[in-house]
Amino acid sequence: MPENTNMLLSTENTWSHGLIKSLTLFIVLPILVWLLPYGLFRLAGGKLSIAKYLCIFGTAFIPIMAAAHTVKALLKTTSRIPYWENAFTDPIGIESARGIINKSIQLAPLPVWRDPVITALSLVLICGGIAVSAVVIRKLTVTHVSQSWSRAWTLYLIPGIYGGAFAVMIIIWRLF
Repeated sequence: MPENTNMLLSTENTWSHGLIKSLTLFIVLPILVWLLPYGLFRLAGGKLSIAKYLCIFGTAFIPIMAAAHTVKALLKTTSRIPYWENAFTDPIGIESARGIINKSIQLAPLPVWRDPVITALSLVLICGGIAVSAVVIRKLTVTHVSQSWSRAWTLYLIPGIYGGAFAVMIIIWRLF
């Protein structure tokens, strides 16, 4: 999508290419994720203002965000396992860095079990975030949306699209 936009606008320098890519990734895609469930809710006949939707149902994104940040922390922590051995003997890390560069310090390889276990834990965390988000939406729809299930089901796309994107990314990352 950013490449097509660059061609359409006939921009060729790196700065504009980066700007378009950033705007697409951090503005356009999040707006789609936030507004697609709302748009479908309105098309189904739901009566909720955009401001009220954003204020009320914005909390449904929090469990998935928390799960994604936990996955990121898990990945960062476990990828640094080989460095833990030297962390206590050289807390600043300058001598260890020199030793690694000069090949006088050999880092231990990552455990074989790490990748499948971290992938499974990541998927469990994301699925947990999706489940909590679905519970949040159920409680919010009971409290704030007095319409029938035929209209309110679209709000469950919030965890489906947002959390599903994270789960699919984890699976694709491991497969490729």
